[in-house]
Amino acid sequence: MNRAARRRFAGFALAGLLALHLGACGLYLLNESQFAFLAHWRDGREAWRAGRLPVAATELRAFAQGYRDATQPFLMRRDFPTEAQAWSAVGNVSAARGELRGAVDAFLKAARLGQASAWRERHELLWTLRDATELEAQGKERLADGNPEARQDLAAAAWLRGDGPTALREYRAALTALPRWLEQQQRPRQAADGGVVDEELALFLLAGTTAWLSSDRAKGEYYCRLLAAAQDAENPMDGLCRAAAALHRGEAALALDILAQTGVAGGEQASFAAALRQRANRALVPQSASPSPAPANHLRH
Repeated sequence: MNRAARRRFAGFALAGLLALHLGACGLYLLNESQFAFLAHWRDGREAWRAGRLPVAATELRAFAQGYRDATQPFLMRRDFPTEAQAWSAVGNVSAARGELRGAVDAFLKAARLGQASAWRERHELLWTLRDATELEAQGKERLADGNPEARQDLAAAAWLRGDGPTALREYRAALTALPRWLEQQQRPRQAADGGVVDEELALFLLAGTTAWLSSDRAKGEYYCRLLAAAQDAENPMDGLCRAAAALHRGEAALALDILAQTGVAGGEQASFAAALRQRANRALVPQSASPSPAPANHLRH
């Protein structure tokens, strides 16, 4: 190798070492930058656990909003949550602070990034806000996935608009779509205890109660019978069905007793329980509010 070749080789080697050094420095700085940025997440979570919600909201939102810039050109650290988890945390803190619209927006970001539970969280918030338009939009956006929860969104939207028959039709469509969706998720249709999965039980309950509240006795009895046959006998969940049936028979006091002993989830279940309670109380008013007959006056003048 002549002198010129050796010089070229030395120059290439030096350039390679310099590039390697710069690359190592860049990786070190990127790691340190991401570690520093992660403080928003750690501080936000700690503030959340301590009940300091304003601080938690500020830190977690800063983390979620700056996530993409902080993880460019790539993410080095393994202790980072996902961007979807970041927005889901923002949604939870916003909901805890009563900022429901902010929570709805945050959960939408989380859901579109792959956080499946965020759709359910958003569904309940939209129900609380009685926002039929957004519930319908969410259901239509999710229909392509084949998830029965999309039909629940559409059913909830119909119910909020006062259209009980359409709500019931969407719950029935959700039950039809459920087996295929479970197969796509590689989940057995039977639960661990041998019964049907919780999603099917919940749909039986919602369909049955919707039918009763819509004065469709035949369908109410049908779906409530399916629920009664499939539920865990030691942990029954058909209280709304039994209360609705008692109310239909004119036994308002019994309906109230059943409701008092029934635990319900949020969203539709809580709203349906409130509607049944209101109807039962209204049915009892004429009996309790009717004036007692005036005592006869036996005094003689």
